[in-house]
Amino acid sequence: MLLTVVMVVCAVGMSHSQAACPPMLPSLDDGWEASTPEAEGMNAVKVCAIEDRIAQESRANIHAVIVVRNGRIVFEAYRDGADQRWGTTLGVAVHDPETLHDTRSITKSVVSLVFGIVYDRQLVGNVTEPFNSYFPELESLATEGVERISLLDLLTMRSGLVWNEGVPYSDPANSEHQLIAASEPYRFILTRSMKATPGLEWNYCGGCVQLIAEVVQRVTRESLPEFTRKNLFEPLGITHFEWLHMARSGEVAAASGLRLRPRDTAKLGQLILDRGAWRGKQIVSEDWIARSTSPHVAGFDQYPSIGYGYYWWTDYGNDISGRRVSWISAQGLGGQRLYVLPTHRTVVVINAGRYGESDDGAISFDIFEKNVLGAIYR
Repeated sequence: MLLTVVMVVCAVGMSHSQAACPPMLPSLDDGWEASTPEAEGMNAVKVCAIEDRIAQESRANIHAVIVVRNGRIVFEAYRDGADQRWGTTLGVAVHDPETLHDTRSITKSVVSLVFGIVYDRQLVGNVTEPFNSYFPELESLATEGVERISLLDLLTMRSGLVWNEGVPYSDPANSEHQLIAASEPYRFILTRSMKATPGLEWNYCGGCVQLIAEVVQRVTRESLPEFTRKNLFEPLGITHFEWLHMARSGEVAAASGLRLRPRDTAKLGQLILDRGAWRGKQIVSEDWIARSTSPHVAGFDQYPSIGYGYYWWTDYGNDISGRRVSWISAQGLGGQRLYVLPTHRTVVVINAGRYGESDDGAISFDIFEKNVLGAIYR
């Protein structure tokens, strides 16, 4: 497989312990500036080591790693590897700065940003209002109790609906698998049984995201991809993306179907870091960024510091190597990760092809912990 290093090419004949990482950013005119780890206060040895990791750990199948510090790209590397396009095998795919990559459930976090734009423009009411008023044609068909679900319950995945994404996505018992196969996806969601009072229990639910996306489409009278293009992506300088649709219904796959270039995914992280602004232009309100990245749900199994906002994961006090570290993240199947560290002005993007692995995100997190946090803490 080919390893393409776009930045952080260490000097010939020098070891990582000696080498600096000079920027070699190609001229893509995409709004990013280049710098070096040293100039931005990071340990270059640990950052440069990412290059060897993704080259030598073939089982990791890491396709792209980008590290942004203080608004500048300080490391960027790509590696060809086995990949998919929303479940369709691509074989060994070429990965470079122009290659679109599945974001999978990072798509959900993009929907959160888009809904924030709609909310900022007062095209929807308070998030505590019932959502079913946006689906009047299905009101008589919906399961009893659905009328008590608020927009907030959908945004925080506390709808109370029976929904199972705890089995592989290829399993017919998986609720998102069933949603994708449904001829009428909104009817499918709204006729699920209720298992809990809305607002009380968190349950990972792509159907919640699909409903929020449809609210966006109905109040804007535009498709989700088109509204996103004009109001989020174009202001960010994102010119190339793909948002897949469910084959049977033709509806946009709001929970997992977005494909982006890694640098453009990094822009989403920088938008969070800069509280809704990109290069001085406010795109999403500071208020929405604060709301959506706050832990409305807290504590997951053995991880008491983990929280969940409006389709954003949060960690406000994890203990790593004896240090308390806080971050915001978007996460997708196969090892897709977007990490934002507000205190350290750092954004990390990792794309991988570990879609069928039970520990699909473990190597991505290890790179984040050892090579990025390690480089910050030196």
